[in-house]
Amino acid sequence: MNTFKHRKDLIKEQLDKCNTEEELQNLLYINTTSKIELNIILGKYKIKGQNQDETHSSYSGQLDIKINSEGRLKAVWIIGKSQLQFGTGFMNNNILVFNFYYEGEGEHIGQQFKGVVVYNILPNGNLDGFWSEEQGDSMFIGKEFAQKVLEVDSSFSLN
Repeated sequence: MNTFKHRKDLIKEQLDKCNTEEELQNLLYINTTSKIELNIILGKYKIKGQNQDETHSSYSGQLDIKINSEGRLKAVWIIGKSQLQFGTGFMNNNILVFNFYYEGEGEHIGQQFKGVVVYNILPNGNLDGFWSEEQGDSMFIGKEFAQKVLEVDSSFSLN
């Protein structure tokens, strides 16, 4: 079946099922909002964020998003100069979600801590997100902005 015709028929079916103005608006939004392609989010980012605490203390670091051989999204964060965090995630429309974990430091050595980060994928490929983790203060939410780093192909020669 023709992809366009199939999509058109599907939207007609969904329209017939709308019973309220809100349902209609949601249907129109879903079908007119551009969807971000997966390859736009793959790559390296500089990150800046605020911790999940009363002072909203800041941090910075790096984020690398890749896709593994099974087609799953994987992320590695380097917070500061040395704290590693690892995540597995998925993308739905313009939302990117990672479940992440990291090993504790100091008095928490040997413990593993877990959390979730949710990013809104911006049209330029940057990520604007919020997160929560089990060691954070449950009265607050962490925030993180990830700016895509343009990778330069340095394989060419100037000679």
